Amino acid sequence: MTAVAVDPRIRKRRAQVRRAQGRRRLHRLLFLLALVSLVVMVWLTLRSPLMAVDTVGYEGLVRTPLAEIEAASGITVGQPLIDVDTAAVTRRVEALPWVADANVSRSWTGSVVIEVTERQPAAAALAAPDVWVLVDSEGRVLTGAVEVPPGLPRITGVLSAGAPGTSLAADSGPLLEVAALAPAVLRPRIQGLYLESDGEIWMALDTGERVLLGPDSDLAFKVM
Repeated sequence: MTAVAVDPRIRKRRAQVRRAQGRRRLHRLLFLLALVSLVVMVWLTLRSPLMAVDTVGYEGLVRTPLAEIEAASGITVGQPLIDVDTAAVTRRVEALPWVADANVSRSWTGSVVIEVTERQPAAAALAAPDVWVLVDSEGRVLTGAVEVPPGLPRITGVLSAGAPGTSLAADSGPLLEVAALAPAVLRPRIQGLYLESDGEIWMALDTGERVLLGPDSDLAFKVM
């Protein structure tokens, strides 16, 4: 078979194409190596002591014990800031009995701040015979057994309260609504609110009087 001579220009062009392909492959490889190096550097920086939690601050605490919110937050000084899941911390802190809302912020300077808004006691409810606990206007149980402070109504005739952080049963709703709707001048005079088995609501005043409010309709009008 006779060999076919290749035009030198074609041979040169083929060599140029191969070199160009090699350069493109090299460029892609160098780009990938640079990208991997950058990712590794960022990861190492985020996990380094330079990007760790230096301080944890708490704001708005009045009744919530510091030890409880520290344990609930799960944040420790020295842990990487990137590991602080603000949404998860918020959920855990808001599960504490006294906490109504929590806002968790972090700064890449190393600080984490947890700001809470606490619930306010609105009434006292029975957890067991002669065992009173404080609850807020939404029925959230705030405490274990306590002495009832002056000015808080005692609600009875409803299902017993559970552990701190749980909520009262729905049957307490009308009584809590009465306590919330009562005018400021009347509220301190309310000694107790009682729900009869037939749904009738009674209000006991500090004068010894008992006022029948009737069923849980038009409560805003009835307590005016």
